[in-house]
Amino acid sequence: MALPSPADESESTDREAFAELVRTHQAAIWRYLRFLGCSVAEADDLTQDTFVAVFGRALHRFGKAGAAGYLRRVARNSFLKLRQADQATRTVSPAVAEAAFDWFCRRDDGERVVEALRRCVARLDPAARRALTQRYADDAPRSQIARDLGMSEHGVKSLLQRSYARLRACIQRRLADD
Repeated sequence: MALPSPADESESTDREAFAELVRTHQAAIWRYLRFLGCSVAEADDLTQDTFVAVFGRALHRFGKAGAAGYLRRVARNSFLKLRQADQATRTVSPAVAEAAFDWFCRRDDGERVVEALRRCVARLDPAARRALTQRYADDAPRSQIARDLGMSEHGVKSLLQRSYARLRACIQRRLADD
């Protein structure tokens, strides 16, 4: 039985470091891409592309914040390349998205905001929760939501707007209390 070579040990350490990099930053990169305007599928693909692009690079030497910044730049560049190929799609300014994402992440990669959102959504009435789920999880158009809820499209628009306002106020209260 042969002993592992130093190259084998180094490769194993590199894989472990890369796996830790992915575990640490994957959710934040995916959320950042969603802030930029990616659909769920695009964010999934571009998150994977981002980590493939940096595979083999020793980002851990930059620390968590440095690695996060570098990964966001790689993700943003991938996003911009995607949008250049599809000029018809409106996007959020990357500078505006970067500022919003920095606020969102603050100290915990956005986990506090996501938890506040979960709790606030749970407090909405069932029709509002269903409309939000259909709109954002299922990507359903308002016309379909209106049919499913037995409302007019304008009624769904109003329901969604009221729900956004309630969620915004609830999240702000929860974040202010922490």
